[in-house]
Amino acid sequence: MGIIAIIPYGSRVYGTHTDQSDYDFLILTTDNSTITDGAPLAVNNVDYKFLNVTMFQAALCEQDISIIEAYFT
Repeated sequence: MGIIAIIPYGSRVYGTHTDQSDYDFLILTTDNSTITDGAPLAVNNVDYKFLNVTMFQAALCEQDISIIEAYFT
């Protein structure tokens, strides 16, 4: 898997989190990665969203709010 970037997003980035808020990370991978299906993975209090470059660009065009947040982080 070729990881290009690990990008935090969500309430913890913006300072609007509470004690119960989770941590959100977008894992941007190369297009030939085998684990990028766009499905989130939650482990304990951390959510990971894996996207390859093509999926990331498509999500930006679809105005996916979490992807837009990650883009401007």
